[in-house]
Amino acid sequence: MVLSRRFSTASLTFLVVMLTTAVLCLVVAGTAQAHSALVSSTPSDGSSTSEIPTEIVLEFNEDIQNIGNEIVVVDSEGTSVTDGEMVVDGPIVTQPIGVGAPGAYTVTWRVVSLDGHPISGEFSYELQVPQTVEATETTEASQEPTTETTDAATTETSVAPSSVDAEEDDTASGLGAAAPIAIGLAVLALVVVVVLVVRRRRAR
Repeated sequence: MVLSRRFSTASLTFLVVMLTTAVLCLVVAGTAQAHSALVSSTPSDGSSTSEIPTEIVLEFNEDIQNIGNEIVVVDSEGTSVTDGEMVVDGPIVTQPIGVGAPGAYTVTWRVVSLDGHPISGEFSYELQVPQTVEATETTEASQEPTTETTDAATTETSVAPSSVDAEEDDTASGLGAAAPIAIGLAVLALVVVVVLVVRRRRAR
């Protein structure tokens, strides 16, 4: 009986220790899972956009403490475009940024969760050339040859009447110069005819 009681006591003690260990493990695991986590970002990780963003927006699964937070945005050359003061509104963290050139951008963030533990991460996005700019450049390039062709056609059209006018002027001046000569020859011919007629009458 004594051995049976001792065995029962030892078994009960072992069972209590095991249950206590299991509870502690669950508590630790629950505490670890209670840290804040990033749910989404704007722009999103790996995205490409032609609309120039003016801010970076991070959304977490729980409220973020308004202390010790930082968001840094750099371009492909490592130049920071972070511009302005960060705003924390519950689980939403917003960081204004300046206007940058097309290319790849990297966002590095660090925030403090409600339980006081800091969490951090990094993601990237790409800014493409806006389609309106490409369309404008293409339109301007296609219009330039048309303008030159139109100018050339206008020049040729304006030159043509000048050539015709010059030919008409030359013809008119030529006729004007030949008129006195024709009149003189006609008068001379008339005089010769008169002289011949007079001589014939005298010869009779």
